[in-house]
Amino acid sequence: MKRCLSIIWLLLFTASLSAQDAGIKFHTGSFDDALGKAKSESKYLFIDCFTSWCGPCKELEKEVFTDKSVADYFNEEFINFRLDVEKGEGIELRKRFGVQPVPTLLFINSDGMVEHKFIGSSSPEEFLSKAKEVFTNEKRYGVLERKYAKGDRDLMFMADYLNELLKQTEYSKARDLLVKVIAENPVEDICSLAFWPIIMNDWIAESNSVYYNLLIDNHDTFVRNIGRETYNKRMSSIYKRYAGIWIFSGAKKGSESEEIARASRDVIKLALDDSKEILLLLEIAGSRVQKEYDKFLSLIEDNYEVISEEEKFKIFLDSGFFSKEATPGQSNKYLLLIEKFVRESENATYKDRLTRVIKGLENATSNTK
Repeated sequence: MKRCLSIIWLLLFTASLSAQDAGIKFHTGSFDDALGKAKSESKYLFIDCFTSWCGPCKELEKEVFTDKSVADYFNEEFINFRLDVEKGEGIELRKRFGVQPVPTLLFINSDGMVEHKFIGSSSPEEFLSKAKEVFTNEKRYGVLERKYAKGDRDLMFMADYLNELLKQTEYSKARDLLVKVIAENPVEDICSLAFWPIIMNDWIAESNSVYYNLLIDNHDTFVRNIGRETYNKRMSSIYKRYAGIWIFSGAKKGSESEEIARASRDVIKLALDDSKEILLLLEIAGSRVQKEYDKFLSLIEDNYEVISEEEKFKIFLDSGFFSKEATPGQSNKYLLLIEKFVRESENATYKDRLTRVIKGLENATSNTK
């Protein structure tokens, strides 16, 4: 019996050791120590930038870093380091490397500069494929950064560079750079297929911006180069996004009413296929900005069938402001509209998320009584 128990204990102990050995081996010292070790071994330093509350970070740790193929490759090719970007040296290193969303996965070269990076969780296979790009992708972050620093301003290179900045969520840097590209190059070259994915990016096409003006002022050029259907579809999505932002945010800058008026004029001028719905959404946004909540409610109620299910869902989802700014009577009327939507919708996701919105509004309304 004792011999049997000893064997079981030995097996459990061995399994425990194997579990500890499995996975990526992370350096436990400081960042400088890890970078020094990477330099001495002529390897890139891989950094997993995470926070304690980040769900996708935990997915990487449990499901990807423990995968044998991933672990074997990373333990062979890189010096590996984990960095909580909200603690200790992670706070300053986050600023140094421009880490914004988490998880961000960095590959640092011997000069202490970012050579390659990508964002978010993925399958072990996809994660491994992305990591290998540090050796193979000639359009990786570090290569493009060095080319730009050395003065490369070829237009196709700039398109590649801007796309990479947007992919890495460096939106402010991308916007500033695009302003320079627009100023320094013929408009015809910017209104092209190469730059279309950049200009159409939601973080670029902000209202009343240089980029928005480019889209409006060069309508004919874009239609000729991109195609009318593609251009119109994108402009429709831009205006719907603008309306959603104004409904959610209200009057923050003080210029929203003027921007809504301009957007409405431009929609009429462009004669988009769904102009009726867009103009209605902009009018709803205008009533929200002006805090005219009787008008806000009437516009939704009177045009309930005109507004698409997706747009109604977006309006109702961003409802936190209503109980704070509207009267109890207006809030109750708004609740009835959301409840009507939940009853009639066949979209399970919409129903589930708005059910939670309803509970939140009910609690907020009851607390004001």
